[in-house]
Amino acid sequence: MHVLKQNIGILRHQDQVLAAQILQVPGGTLSIQPAKSGMPTALVNSRYLHSAYDPVREAARWAEERLKDCQPGETIVVLGVGLLYHVQALREMLPHDHVIMVVVADLSEFADCVSVRSLEGWGERVMWLTGSMTDMAARVTQNAKRVRILSYEPAATVYHDAYEHFRLQLRDHLAQQLSGALHIMVVGPIYGGSLPIARYVVNALEGLGHRVSWVDHSPHYAGYQSLATIRDHRLRLTVQQRLSDTLGVISLAHVAEDPPDLVLALSQAPLTMAVLEQMRRKKVLTAMWFVENFRHLTYWQQMVTGYDFWFVMQQAACLDTFRKTGAKQVSYLPLAAEPAI
Repeated sequence: MHVLKQNIGILRHQDQVLAAQILQVPGGTLSIQPAKSGMPTALVNSRYLHSAYDPVREAARWAEERLKDCQPGETIVVLGVGLLYHVQALREMLPHDHVIMVVVADLSEFADCVSVRSLEGWGERVMWLTGSMTDMAARVTQNAKRVRILSYEPAATVYHDAYEHFRLQLRDHLAQQLSGALHIMVVGPIYGGSLPIARYVVNALEGLGHRVSWVDHSPHYAGYQSLATIRDHRLRLTVQQRLSDTLGVISLAHVAEDPPDLVLALSQAPLTMAVLEQMRRKKVLTAMWFVENFRHLTYWQQMVTGYDFWFVMQQAACLDTFRKTGAKQVSYLPLAAEPAI
């Protein structure tokens, strides 16, 4: 009871309505049990939301891994409550002025948490979001320009549908906020599996309200393919590279004529290091969405320092390898289904 009373006092300083609601909800969503370490852990439907052995250590590992991708100026939005070990660990690792918001999908779960886990010393520096998913998404966009969502899956999975609804609402609110303010130039490859993905990216960005310039190099594929008739292997590779270099210069010409806020290239887009350096001199941000297996296709190693941002479809070893090789910023961006299809 002492912990709950203390936490209500902390919450009241930020949100009096939330503090009053916590005292009224019945709780009972979480089954609280002691972990092997002696700290409380929680279950829902006989499934652990935190480690049964050491939830504090588990949370620290989770936070350390996510910390690598957090950038200054971003607002961190956490999905998944449980007993908030993960939020506390993240709060204590991030700079004091880094904003963290937690989306509370169920007040009963939150009430169970604040009945056994003290918010003192860290919870005062967390913004607790409650209400409808639409209202919470609106609050995020009112207070943040750049948002990074971190999902603590063991707890977030319990409210999967609610959090998915929140993501959609947040996406729509951010799109309205941007209101087409960004000009994004998408540069695709000459051919290959990433070509249709580039087209999907164009459609998605336009759907979000951005102005999109599509530099489509696929019309040059017939000419590129005709070079295969050159019998001398070394000469053929040289000529193919010259054509690719020329297409890179064409991309640069598009940038010069209508400078974008961002150039987003897809795997095997014909942008050379020289072209990327010219874009940097023009103060144009560049990003590559590398939708390939980084171990099988290694050409990225020669390009890794050329792009301002890398997005990859693999995690763990892939992210670490890109960072060690010299990538300035690298983040996980998986492929997904195209809703329209």
